Amino acid sequence: MPRASRSKIQPSEGEKKRRRREQKKLSIRRARAKVNEAELEERRSQDRERYRRKKEQGKTKTIKDYTPREQRQIRKIWREKAKLRRQKEKNSKNALRFVEQNTPPSSPSFSRINVGNAIEKRNARILRIENNYLKKGTLELESKMAKYRMRAIRSSNKENKEKTVPQKKLKKVQERKKAVEVFLLQDGNSTLTSRKKDTITRKKIKKQVRFLNDSLLNLHKAFVNKSGTNISEREHGKGAPDGVGGCIKRICDSRVAKGNDISNLDDLMACLSVNCKGIEVFEIDESRFPEIDLLLKESATRPFKGTLEIHQITWHKQNPYALHARRLSCLDCAAHDKCPHYEIGQIRIQFKASNSPTDSELSDHHFSNMSLASPQAGPS
Repeated sequence: MPRASRSKIQPSEGEKKRRRREQKKLSIRRARAKVNEAELEERRSQDRERYRRKKEQGKTKTIKDYTPREQRQIRKIWREKAKLRRQKEKNSKNALRFVEQNTPPSSPSFSRINVGNAIEKRNARILRIENNYLKKGTLELESKMAKYRMRAIRSSNKENKEKTVPQKKLKKVQERKKAVEVFLLQDGNSTLTSRKKDTITRKKIKKQVRFLNDSLLNLHKAFVNKSGTNISEREHGKGAPDGVGGCIKRICDSRVAKGNDISNLDDLMACLSVNCKGIEVFEIDESRFPEIDLLLKESATRPFKGTLEIHQITWHKQNPYALHARRLSCLDCAAHDKCPHYEIGQIRIQFKASNSPTDSELSDHHFSNMSLASPQAGPS
């Protein structure tokens, strides 16, 4: 496609000068935009110095030095610049007036000073709350430190005190504490609660709550006078033979559960000889029964009638030859007294030694060196 031809209309000399002037201004603005503030200030100082030298040398002309035609052109440029400046000032005033007329009045309650004061008060309130919280935390930490400090001091004093206490005395105190605890845990002195939540925890040890059956004063009297033993129902007639019997029974049950039969004594002996090597089991022939009956008749030991009803057995060194059997634990009667409330009877003790032992000897005497006489019935 052929290139479009340029316009043949040539600009006038005035138009050419105007274009050259605008081009020069544009190049000057571009050059000034590229330089920084220091370079621009240096260039301005150079321009002022150049203008001063030209003026001293007479190279700078005044309006009078120009021809009338040039004067008219210069004055025309001045008028155009003045007109443009006045138009800009007028436009800026009109714009400011328009903004003032169309802008709504500011709210009388709104003020930057008031907002600043409110923000300052809010920040002060927040800081005051934080300071109070930190002070409270500091006081709590100080109280905890004091508590742990006193605890450490008491612990050290306790350790030093325990070190100074003789070992025999300390052992005696511990035994006494244990005896009191065992005494209060007996069913006759306290009752165990039945609810699941009736528990108490001390030093990470959880136990069921028990209620005392009497006042501490009466329980103390009973503990001082106590020298007996409380027997529960599951303790009646229990001993080593009962443990052996239970073990044999479990072995036989396990044998039967595995599909084997035990139908007679021979099968039982064969099973126990293989599976119960820790217990010596032997068969007693019927021919030995009369011999055993004769030994029982010749023995001085007689069974106590009402053994299953015994719950408490008491003994005291004031009456060392009698054991008092009681149906229930009595807190009113002493250990050596005959209980009119719950006593079943007395078991008389006869020692084999010819000379009666003293009180100190009785305390260390073993029951293997004594025999039981016929029981003396008491009130039920």
